[in-house]
Amino acid sequence: NGELVRYLASGKEGYDVVIPETGRGPEPLHAVYGKGALGAIEEALKTGDRKVVSFFGKMKVRKVAEPEVERFDPSLRSFRNINTPEDYFHFRESEKDGLLSNAGTPEDHERAGR
Repeated sequence: NGELVRYLASGKEGYDVVIPETGRGPEPLHAVYGKGALGAIEEALKTGDRKVVSFFGKMKVRKVAEPEVERFDPSLRSFRNINTPEDYFHFRESEKDGLLSNAGTPEDHERAGR
């Protein structure tokens, strides 16, 4: 959701991370990370800590609550979990705006070796 991403990015002044939250908790893969987050991220990776939110305690974090997120994404579709090619193609088919309509089918990707 481009509008949501732009909104999150517009609120990063003075923060290392701007992270949306839903009923499931923080959504770190949809967060906006500033340059100030780099040191803590590098340190976590060097120590083998792979949990994305593990380094948040060392940064200035702005949490964007679900009601605020819903202003831009009322159905919270931005946070849909897609783990497999089938999940992706099912998601693509469910999109009404056609933004993903030229991405091909699972068979197209298999033939292309992707």
